[in-house]
Order: sequence, then C-alpha cells, then structure tokens
Amino acid sequence: MQVIFLHDVDGVAQGGDIKEVKNGFARNYLLPKNLAIPVTKNALEKLNKIKKNATKDRIKYVADMQSLATSIQDTRINIEMRADSNNQLYGSVNNSTISEQLTTLFNRDFHRNWVTLDEPIRQLGLFTIPINLTSEISTSIDVLVYPLGITAEDFENSISSTEEPIKDSNTEAVDEPDDNITGIDEPDDNITGIDE
Repeated sequence: MQVIFLHDVDGVAQGGDIKEVKNGFARNYLLPKNLAIPVTKNALEKLNKIKKNATKDRIKYVADMQSLATSIQDTRINIEMRADSNNQLYGSVNNSTISEQLTTLFNRDFHRNWVTLDEPIRQLGLFTIPINLTSEISTSIDVLVYPLGITAEDFENSISSTEEPIKDSNTEAVDEPDDNITGIDEPDDNITGIDE
C-alpha cells in the first residue's frame, strides 16, 4: 500500500514522504496512529502542505530534544535495591527502571528506548549511562545503585573511600614486580647454564 507520511517515523520515512509499505503495517500502525494516510488524488493535492507541517514539527521536535539533552546532562539518579554481601543485586536495574525515574524527576514522558544499556545493571555502584534521544542528539547521566538500609550519600562516600586504598595497593603492586623482574634476571643465568 502506498502512503503519504504525515509525521517522521524513525527508520521508516520522514513526514511528506510517499512510500510503499506492507498492508498490515499501514492498517495496524500507521493509519490508526495518524502517522500516514493512503495516497489518493485529494491527498496528493495537499502534499506541499503536509511537507511544510512535517518540517515544522521536525524542527520543533529537534529543539525539544536538544533542550531535554541539556537539562538532563550531568543528572544523577539514585536507585535503592536489595543486594547480597558481594554487592550483587537481588534483581536488576534496566532501561525501564531508569526511564521511570527520569519521568518522575523531569515530570515528562521519558521513553525507555532512549536509555542505552547493553545489559541490565546487576550490582551496586555508580554507573554512567548513555541517553540517545535521537540519532544525532545524545548525552549521559549517572546512576547510583545503592543498598537498602543506607543513604545514597553514605554509600557513595563508602565507594570513594574504598577506591583510594585500591589505587594505593595497585601502586605498591606495581613497585613489587620491579623487584621480581630483577629476580627473573637470575633464572636467565640458569638458562645460559642450560645452553652450555
């Protein structure tokens, strides 16, 4: 079925485009949601007006998404979860959980497909999550997943305090292998002895 798109449909067409689509897609999705209309003589006469309206809508949508990206940039949300002693969650935090938090925080619909997670979060910690509002507009937010029975701030402080000693111990561990490298030189003499 040939249709004229009234609005942009991601990955399919832009408003004002005339395209051949499957009958089921047109009847079950495009036409009921008023995203497209069948190609008729009357519709073709209105094509220029449809294109102008679609361009206006697109410009407004892009401006809205840029504004949203600016407002959510550097946002941090805190999510309280049950976890075991190894910091593994009983359950997980997925894109729906994050989008619901953002919807509440910004008091506007926040689609879960905007939240880009390769896989659900299954442990406690602080995570940077990419947010892709359109193919050209993206940003990121921080998500702190913390355990029940402790405040988000206390948990974040405990993460910060444990990270510093880990860095110090890694520095010491780097110094120790230098001594071991000298110890490895002695076995090289043994290898020379084997060659003889």
